[in-house]
Amino acid sequence: MNDAGSAAAPSIKGMGIIMLVKALRHRRQEARELLPARLHDYLDRRVLPSSWYPEADYAGLLRATGRLYGYSRPEHFQDLGAAQARHDLEQVYRVMVRLGDPVATLERLEGLWRLYHDSGRLRVALEGDAQAAVIIEDYPLARPDVCGVTGGFVAEALSLAGAVDVKLAKLRCRLTGHDHCRWQLRWSD
Repeated sequence: MNDAGSAAAPSIKGMGIIMLVKALRHRRQEARELLPARLHDYLDRRVLPSSWYPEADYAGLLRATGRLYGYSRPEHFQDLGAAQARHDLEQVYRVMVRLGDPVATLERLEGLWRLYHDSGRLRVALEGDAQAAVIIEDYPLARPDVCGVTGGFVAEALSLAGAVDVKLAKLRCRLTGHDHCRWQLRWSD
């Protein structure tokens, strides 16, 4: 585990991995068999919300959680991202949600990204009434599970702000050769 963010090794705040660690600890013995030995420490040691941990560890914890709970489709990881948004945005980061103002909430996600990650950048581009694009650039973790969690988190943030019938579509992805990931969001107020 890493205690400080580093430009050389991209890092994520403990807040971004706590739910994964708790899920793995719930089925500790099975998780130990799925996790690489270098990640076993997460099953026993306290994860601090404000400390930095390697993004590579996040990827390994997410992969093991998916395997442990039978997540095989992107929707499973979107559900995980939505659960994380509810957990984080209803507690520690509740000031990021502007109830009744989905656009302001989306715009706050740009700053929220920096609270979780020391690499990459999240941008919001408004595309009209109740429609926006969320773009992630320069982020080193291009993986289907990470994209699913990110999309689910963003869509749930909109719902928590009061948006109704939120629709999420992935338009571009680094996994398919683009230089960034881009989601389109549509909703009703």
